[in-house]
Parts: sequence; structure tokens; C-alpha cells
Amino acid sequence: MSEVKNADIRLTDEKIGCQYPLDAIFNALVIGNKIFAKTDTVSKEIISYANEAKLKIVHVNQGYPACTVLAVGEKLAITSDMGMKAALEKENIEVLYIENSKCIKLPPYKFGFIGGSGSVFGNKVYFLGNLCAVDRDGKIRQRLSDLGYTPISLDTDSDSLFDLGGMILISV
Repeated sequence: MSEVKNADIRLTDEKIGCQYPLDAIFNALVIGNKIFAKTDTVSKEIISYANEAKLKIVHVNQGYPACTVLAVGEKLAITSDMGMKAALEKENIEVLYIENSKCIKLPPYKFGFIGGSGSVFGNKVYFLGNLCAVDRDGKIRQRLSDLGYTPISLDTDSDSLFDLGGMILISV
């Protein structure tokens, strides 16, 4: 068994399920010292941890904030969700808004979300599929570059991004 250092592991007896809201109790978005969550559906353990860690809890109406937003550093977010855009901007977080989110695929649904199709690792932002599908004018790529990030599309031949629920990137 591997040793995990500096991890705060918590258990809960809260009910989870396959449909909303029981499938979203662990869906919260942390950016800097803020945690964005639908506070009436998110796990009580997340709220408890946020309070103990002195994170500012920001209530949002979106039950899937971590799915709908790709956080890049502590002051930038990418989203196609107008409600999340408003909440993030109210907290002084710069938002790059995606208007053509139908270019993010999540079968069998009509479309997916940027949070499930991208991940940040070091100074690189990886995208499942082709970022150009949702960034036709290059504003996202340019802003990421301006902030010192390198956007990397993992399938430049694709006409879309793919929401696979996110990525876990590990350095070995």
C-alpha cells in the first residue's frame, strides 16, 4: 500500500446515488481560498473541511460546479455556465466564457462541460480532444499563454472536446 503524505482523508455515511442530487455530493470547486458549492446538496464533510481550513464557502445554484468549470491557478476559470460565470466574477476571478459548449461531447447527453475535459498540471493545461473546437478565436489559448500556461490538445484532429469526467495527472 502506498503512503499518502499531507492528506486529510475523511469518511462519511451520507447516501450517494446515480441521480442528482445524490450523484453530486462531492462536487465542489476550489479556487484559491474559496470553495464553490451548492451548499444544500454538497457533502457535510466538504462544508466541515472548508470551515476548518478557513476557505470561503460560496453558495452556487449549480450542483456540478467542478464539472462546469476548469480552474487554472487561483484567479482564472473557464466555463460555459452563466451562473458560475457570475459567481466567479463576483469573487474577483477572471472568467473565460465558452459560448459553443455543444462542441464538448458527453455521450449520451447533448453536450458536456469543460471541467470534465481538461486538467492543469504544472504550467500545462491538457484538453481531452481539440481545444480549437471551443476556442475558435484563440482567446483561451492566448490568455493561458499570457499567464505562462501551455495549452495542449490531446487530439488535434478532433472537432470537439470530450468530457470524460476529468483527468488525474501523476508525475513519476
